[in-house]
Amino acid sequence: MRMHAMAMLLILTAAAAAQTAQVYKWVDKHGNVTYSEQPPPDVDAQPVTVETEPPAEQRQQAEDVRLRVLEAGREVDRRMAQKRQRREALQIDVHHAEEALADAKRRLEDGIEPLPGERIGTASGHSKLRDEYFTRIEKLKEAVKTAERQLQDARDALAKSN
Repeated sequence: MRMHAMAMLLILTAAAAAQTAQVYKWVDKHGNVTYSEQPPPDVDAQPVTVETEPPAEQRQQAEDVRLRVLEAGREVDRRMAQKRQRREALQIDVHHAEEALADAKRRLEDGIEPLPGERIGTASGHSKLRDEYFTRIEKLKEAVKTAERQLQDARDALAKSN
């Protein structure tokens, strides 16, 4: 769209630019200088290029196109800034999700060791883990899975923003 508008602007600007008219100049036998759009047939007339102003309507059309192109450019810039901001926000989301996953994995690793009260002794002198331990470990594993899904969702959203 922007390229189309720029091309149109260039065309109209060129059309609205100074227009040229062909004029001829010659000097008669008395030394008088004469200008005319048509040279007399028996005189050595020299072509002279004269620049003229384009009509007001044409200048206004060119100005209108120029203003539309400027506005379209501002709109493109605004959309690009919004897209850039959205992408930056998504990159931050990915970073936070990566940190959350690393934290969940660290808590799982740290939580492998039974806490006080999660082990009970047996008659044979050994110990056995209580259900509370397995419930806590399952919650930690679920937290890792949730963090992995959230990271994947954040990465997918970032990939779609391109």
